[in-house]
Amino acid sequence: GGATSGTGAGWFVAQQQLAAPEMISIAAISGDCSGGGAEIGWACDLRVAEEQAQWFVGWDRLRGYLDPPRPNPAIEALRMDYYDIQVKQIAPDLAIAIWYLHFEMKVIASNPIGEEVRASGVFRKTDDGWKWIHYAESPVTAAVFLENLMETQVKDDWDEFYEEAQKNKKEIWKRKRAAKKAAAGK
Repeated sequence: GGATSGTGAGWFVAQQQLAAPEMISIAAISGDCSGGGAEIGWACDLRVAEEQAQWFVGWDRLRGYLDPPRPNPAIEALRMDYYDIQVKQIAPDLAIAIWYLHFEMKVIASNPIGEEVRASGVFRKTDDGWKWIHYAESPVTAAVFLENLMETQVKDDWDEFYEEAQKNKKEIWKRKRAAKKAAAGK
């Protein structure tokens, strides 16, 4: 069955090990595969999924995933924020939407985790209003995740340092060329 979404060092290491070129990895998928389960599946070279009698399709199944009737008792806190929502109506009764989703969760006996994903949906207009007919999440790649993580490690005084470095860049290169010429002339 489906797994909860996860990021952080453990997920990153697992995905990197599964994607290592020196081994072939195969994901055996049973039931709905969403969140962290999907992330691990995507990291594998091959995915073998069982046939299901009932797919993760339709408004009721989607609502059950996005807003479960009984919350997981291991989850102490959960927060989701949606932003940069863009919607385009492509037919009188059909629309597509893309947005970003920021997800944070705290599970018993663990540190909080967070994830930034791009999401998309397709909606059909019915007599009862617009209804979801497709939903997909696309987690950022490992390279983008690492870049974002490294950007948080830049010290607060970087802007001042950068401005000073740009001012001094020409003078520094002049001194380096002069020192190189002097060393070559000896």
